[in-house]
Amino acid sequence: MLIGTIIGAGIFALPAAFTRVGFWPATVLFWFLAAVVLVTHLFFAEIHLWEGARVRLAGAAKREFGPAGFWLATLTYPLQIIGANVAYLILGGDFLAALAKHWSMPIQLPLLLWQLLFWIGAAWSVLIGLRLVAKLESLATWFLIGSLLLIAVLTLRSSWAIAVAQSWSSGKWELTFVPFGVFLFSLTGLSVIGEVVEILRRRRQEVYRAITVGSLGAALISWVFAVALFAAGGTRGGETILLLPAPWGWLLPLAGFLAVATSFIPLAEDLKETCAIDFHFSERAAWGLALCLPLILLFLTARNFLATIGVVGSVFGATNGILVALVAWHMYARRNGTRRPPAFGRALLVGIVVAVYLGGILHWFFF
Repeated sequence: MLIGTIIGAGIFALPAAFTRVGFWPATVLFWFLAAVVLVTHLFFAEIHLWEGARVRLAGAAKREFGPAGFWLATLTYPLQIIGANVAYLILGGDFLAALAKHWSMPIQLPLLLWQLLFWIGAAWSVLIGLRLVAKLESLATWFLIGSLLLIAVLTLRSSWAIAVAQSWSSGKWELTFVPFGVFLFSLTGLSVIGEVVEILRRRRQEVYRAITVGSLGAALISWVFAVALFAAGGTRGGETILLLPAPWGWLLPLAGFLAVATSFIPLAEDLKETCAIDFHFSERAAWGLALCLPLILLFLTARNFLATIGVVGSVFGATNGILVALVAWHMYARRNGTRRPPAFGRALLVGIVVAVYLGGILHWFFF
């Protein structure tokens, strides 16, 4: 479930980012952020385990920092989920339209209607329940993993080693283009950590193991996909381009559809839980907000998915990462007494996480 949530729309922006900055700079930044995101996921899992009850970021921030923490998380956490699901609606409709075209279906619909059909299917899947969705997602996620790896093999027409060696001189650390937001968006699965904890019945070791394997596994699959398309020259004009052999032309839109579907469903579930737990909405109202807000924004925005994920990752995702680290730090200190200083290792991790996310936010605003 965690892998399926993390691998979403962001993976299709990675090859273009690698091409823009080169293999080595992109790889170093990608895996550094992957490590930071893993620590953030584990911090958030600790918050859920310490609370002993269902909790979301806004509620935890309120308990630790008062109304100021609550209102900040009230803005950033739901907006991160809503913005991500808007991006998934945009791409979900694109992939459905591509599948219909490839299979020569007699139905010709405007792209907006395909996006609406994707929303209807995803909303229905969310409403049938978390545990059933988790079972379906397990099958869909394994198929997605196989599809992405097969795409990587099929598109690797030239030696990746040659492309990597050549990129040593062509790659540039450009402050005007550091793909922080794109990488962070493609790596984070913060919104599904609560569901992972609940599904594993709060068994601490199993939770930590699942989060570690899921976070790093999703990062590895995404990196392999990005490197394969980078080496094969699979980008043009800042977009990811896949030229698969004719019999495999359906594979990309199907893998893309699975990627966004397996991300949209748990995000909508998490937004519903946030509305119900932190904001005390009725279940019906929480469902309505979780499912309808992304749809409303789909009609109101320009439907540019690359711009959307850049903002969501750099601003909302980074701010939520800072909040998670600070809440975990404060909760740890409170639970262990004010006279007992936190361990140096934990303090160092919190400092690194906060500094990285703060740097990403400042970069987005000034560059």
